[in-house]
Amino acid sequence: MSFRYDITEIDAHLLVTSRGVQNTLTESLAYIKTIVDTCRNRNLALVLLDEREVAYRETMLDTHIMVEFLTEKLKEFPVKKIACVPAKRYYSQVRDFETLMRNKSLNYKTFRDMELARAWLLDHGASPGGSGY
Repeated sequence: MSFRYDITEIDAHLLVTSRGVQNTLTESLAYIKTIVDTCRNRNLALVLLDEREVAYRETMLDTHIMVEFLTEKLKEFPVKKIACVPAKRYYSQVRDFETLMRNKSLNYKTFRDMELARAWLLDHGASPGGSGY
């Protein structure tokens, strides 16, 4: 199955609904670039990633490369908060990504529930700490 995603603006944030298999690093980097570019074009600083129907094939090295790439892209347009809801079987893998993002002082958080993710994203007083709701 190929990797597909839809991007929608809802309640002053970007909702990215993805499905399929992220097979290559190139595909993942293009996904990141599209999201950041869309945020910049729409002047949005909050992103909710619905990745409950995504399978990941990236290696740990790919993950490190993606974090570095995203860090550089966010210098072009600072996204304030990113919430991600992955498929249950990939939750710990996405938590590893979260840890790398937080080590770069980026406000990225992994959730098990879309409503909790949206609530955190839209809570302007939320602290960057914590995870795993």
